Amino acid sequence: MDQNYMSAEALRIFGITEAEFKGTFDDFLSRVHPEDRSIITDSTFGDLSEEPFELAFRVIHKDGSIRDVFQIVEFRLDSAGQIAHVYGTIQDVSEKKAYERAIASKQLEIEKISQRSRILVQESGVVFAIISEAGIISYISDTARKVISYHPGRMKGRLIYDFYEPDQAEVLKAMIDTVIAEPEQVQTGVISFAGQTDKAIYLEVHVRNFLSHPTIAGLVLDFRDITNRIVMQKKIEKLANFDEITALPKASQLRKELAEKCRQANLKKSSLVLLMLDFEGFKEINDSLGHRVGQQLIVQLVMRLRGLLGKDTLISRYSEDQFAIVIEGLINLDAYQARVAEIIDFFYRSFKIEVYEFNINVNVGVSVYPLEVEAQELSMDEPLSDDDISRTPDEPDEVEQLIRYANIALIWSKKEGHNRYQFYSSELNIQNYKQLQLRHDLRMALKRNQFMVFYQPIVRIKTNDILAIEALIRWNHPDWGIVSPDEFIFLAEETGAIVEMGKWMLQKICDDHRYWLQKGYPPVYISLNFSSIQFYERNFVENIQDILAEYEVDPKYLIVELTESLLVEDSQKAIDDIKKLQAVGIKVALDDFGTGYSSLSYLNHFNVDIIKMDASFIRNVMLDSKTAIIAQAIINLTKALHIKLVTEGIENWDHLAFLKENNCFSGQGYLYSRPVPFLKIDELLEKGKCRPLLSRTTAKSQVERRKYFRQRFRNFLITKLTILRINDKQMHVGNSRVLVKDIGPGGLCFISNIQFPLERDFTLRFAATLMGGEMTAIGTPVRVAELSESLFEYGVKFMMDEQESEELTRRLYELQVKMKKNILFADGNFTDKTAEDYFDELTGRPAKVDFSQYRKNHF
Repeated sequence: MDQNYMSAEALRIFGITEAEFKGTFDDFLSRVHPEDRSIITDSTFGDLSEEPFELAFRVIHKDGSIRDVFQIVEFRLDSAGQIAHVYGTIQDVSEKKAYERAIASKQLEIEKISQRSRILVQESGVVFAIISEAGIISYISDTARKVISYHPGRMKGRLIYDFYEPDQAEVLKAMIDTVIAEPEQVQTGVISFAGQTDKAIYLEVHVRNFLSHPTIAGLVLDFRDITNRIVMQKKIEKLANFDEITALPKASQLRKELAEKCRQANLKKSSLVLLMLDFEGFKEINDSLGHRVGQQLIVQLVMRLRGLLGKDTLISRYSEDQFAIVIEGLINLDAYQARVAEIIDFFYRSFKIEVYEFNINVNVGVSVYPLEVEAQELSMDEPLSDDDISRTPDEPDEVEQLIRYANIALIWSKKEGHNRYQFYSSELNIQNYKQLQLRHDLRMALKRNQFMVFYQPIVRIKTNDILAIEALIRWNHPDWGIVSPDEFIFLAEETGAIVEMGKWMLQKICDDHRYWLQKGYPPVYISLNFSSIQFYERNFVENIQDILAEYEVDPKYLIVELTESLLVEDSQKAIDDIKKLQAVGIKVALDDFGTGYSSLSYLNHFNVDIIKMDASFIRNVMLDSKTAIIAQAIINLTKALHIKLVTEGIENWDHLAFLKENNCFSGQGYLYSRPVPFLKIDELLEKGKCRPLLSRTTAKSQVERRKYFRQRFRNFLITKLTILRINDKQMHVGNSRVLVKDIGPGGLCFISNIQFPLERDFTLRFAATLMGGEMTAIGTPVRVAELSESLFEYGVKFMMDEQESEELTRRLYELQVKMKKNILFADGNFTDKTAEDYFDELTGRPAKVDFSQYRKNHF
């Protein structure tokens, strides 16, 4: 084997020339990969044969690369059985080997992925199944054991629907039918699986159509156990929808159940009523005796209601101290009234909890389903058809209306006193709806930054110098515009929001005071009224001091206004707190002096710095000599006692002349300035003075700009006013009475005790009886004038198409002719009262419910 020969192809495989090959076995072996040389040498030992055999090894190319080769070898042996000659063919199989290695690597990777997938599926708890169109299971993964406690082998070949309850099988079949009909869709749903245990399993199911897939050829379903999630969701829903103490539905659940009851009542042509029952004192009981006593009271109250109404009556804990009750199926409205009265009578018996005994006062507001005809979105001139009566209601809207109406009726019942009820009627006026909306929105008003501080200057009458400014809160409501405190302070006190509101206001005026000092203005005294709720806080004085310190405001520039009633209710606390306030430099003013429990002894016991004489005195001094004498006495008394006097309500020059004549020290009122926002008071403070209006009247001459004639009435025409829309919100809020002065084809002028902000988009409907018929019009207010503190005059522009305008013009010309012929014309719902007398008589008078407004065929 010392002489070797390589063919040209062999030399190419090794990358050498014939001259470079030495022709020896050792030279050949040196060109084999060191790790494979044993393959060559081992083949030359042992039992040798002349039969051809194969070798696979690697060689080292001249350029250093490694090549895979395949060799067929054949020995020629001598007589001793030793190798005499070796013949062989060699082939470069590098590319083939590389391909094989790549395939092996891929197969290994596939196997790893497959194994990983099997493990992940097993651990993930997802069951995969393949079924036929008919629902026969052809494959189901091993995770079935873990998830649904079934052996896969026992499920294969069976109908998948056999493993579910009939109702759940229907749900699954509907999903499967959908993906068969629409192969591109993926259906997802939740079904329960009874399995082989008593415990139901909730499965999230996905169904996909792979019928056309050559390998799968079926419908693929995957199931995931979501039982824990569903159970948790149900717990959360229960907490969200049911009261924890009473297990009664909360407001959100009430809406759902009430919607269903309305739907059923509509189908059966029957009726129901919704009661909103409010009881007083719950917050005070909680605060004074603790939540445990309060909770026991709630439980007893619910037990009493359940005992009276039965377990099937829907009762909801609508809010902390308000319950909603649904009573249905009584024969007529009289029966419903009797039932409501029975509920109220049920509360006359006191509640006993531990050592305490409570007498609970309640009020109830009631709304009736079906809703009033006028509440529906129908024209007032359009008759109610059978279709309207039997139509399917827009349930969410009707439910919200029912709740809103019951709450409006509740407000009216509270005005009548304790332990009263009131059925909703469209006669319950817009002002009540406004109060309801304010009550609801008040909770979030502070967070939404809707409050503003207005200031009114307090002026030294002799010199017009600004001595102080009174801070007055205003609410910039998104629907009702600037709302005065008279309309929401009592709500804030009732709900407890007054405390945070008062804190915000004190912080705001301190911030403003600091700003004015930074601008170089002389320090200004700021007067702020505190309510009884704030006053009775344990740390009333300390809380004020903390805020003043936070804003670095000198306490001597704050005037705390307290009412007479506070001094009477807890005189010792008042004395102590007044001393604390004055000790740190804060001045104390007695507000509305003369209206409550005025006694000269108070001025001896309570060392106040300032007295504010109520506006009612100055308003009547020119009309009533006794009032003038009392006012003079108060002015002289404060001088003698060296107490500063501020007269409120200076509105005209006669008032001012009286005060100057009697040498009154200071005052405030519209003659000097209305309460104004920050920028306006800033201008006045910069000047340091506030002079009374030069003109002796605030009336302005009005240029007639109307495009159409106006028919004036000798007496006011009583007209029903309904709010149809505020901005983009449909309202249909029940009627209020207004007085129309005049009317024309383009609009009308009316007087009301309701304040509508012109900057909001109000759509109003007017309906009046005139010339023996009903006249209706829709319009929006475009002009307002304040006639007094509580009366406003509005100009309205009608919203009509051409045909409606022509018809109204025709009727108005007919009216004009009749009024010219008869100056005492009274063919309409007119009143000979003044606007002031009419609204004074109207205010506070409870509306009588006209039960004819309700749909009789439902009772």
